[in-house]
Order: sequence, then structure tokens, then C-alpha cells
Amino acid sequence: MKCAPIEDIERQLESSDIILVATSANEPIILKSHLENKGVKLIIDLSIPCNVEQSVGLLDDVHLINIDQISKMKDDTIKCREAEIPKAEKIIQKHIRIFAEWQLMRQNAPILRSIKLKLKDIIVLRHNGFLNSETKCPYISAEQEIQQIVNKMAGKMRTGNNMGCHYLEAINELIVR
Repeated sequence: MKCAPIEDIERQLESSDIILVATSANEPIILKSHLENKGVKLIIDLSIPCNVEQSVGLLDDVHLINIDQISKMKDDTIKCREAEIPKAEKIIQKHIRIFAEWQLMRQNAPILRSIKLKLKDIIVLRHNGFLNSETKCPYISAEQEIQQIVNKMAGKMRTGNNMGCHYLEAINELIVR
């Protein structure tokens, strides 16, 4: 990027593809006649008032953007972003809820682990007492049964607030089996 003196404007406009205009002139300093048949140009006029003649934008090879258009693009972009805020908030709330549920279940992990160890002892003893010829490895089926019970307990913990009742229900299901 380089600056150019106003006296050299025509040569600079001809040799430049992208032109930023930021002057404090009270009237346009870049005219349509300066850019006719000079090739493809992008002109960004940051001046207030505009310092590029509006008719420059009518030239086929010239794309003119002024500060008002930039401001409107910014406003439109902000409106689009603001319209997306409710969607983003909904996504955030969903993930906060999922995290809170996960965190609540993590609080129950020590008791579930403890119950799992106790159940393992009970079920292995029960399977050993009723071992038949079809059951090759009672420990694997016991592990599966324990995991099913623990999963049921975790599910019941997840669905209600009265934890004590759910523990009793899950243990009752084990005994009734």
C-alpha cells in the first residue's frame, strides 16, 4: 500500500487495481473521466463526504464501495448475527443441561461402583449355587447381570429426585429375580 500526492492522481489510478480513498475534500477528487477505459478497479471510498464521483460506479470495470455501503453491510451483518443468538442460546442451554445431567450422574458413580462390587459377590455366589452344565463361565453372566442392574439403577437415578426409593426399587428387582 502506498500513498500518492493529488498531483499524480491520474497515473496512480491507472496503475492501481484497488484504490482506497480517504481525504477530507469537500467534493469528489476522483472523477469518472479519470477511470474510463483504465481496466478493472475496486475503489473503496472512506471519505465523508464521498470523494469519488458517484457516476464512477456506473462504469462496467469499476466496483465502487463507499462508507455508507460499508456501514450498511456492517449493520446487515450485525442483524444477521443477532438473529442467530436465540439459536446459539438454545444450543448452549441444551449442552448445559446435558453436562448438568452428566455431572449429577458422576456424583452417583462412587455409590454405583460400591453397589456393583457388593452385587458381584452376591450374584457370583448365587450362580455358583445353581451352576448347570450349560453355563460354562458363571462370572461372565454375573458381570452382565450386574451391569444390567447398575444400568437400571443409573437410569432410575437420572429420572427422579427421590434417590432412596430408586435404590430400594433396584435392589428389590435384584432380590425378586
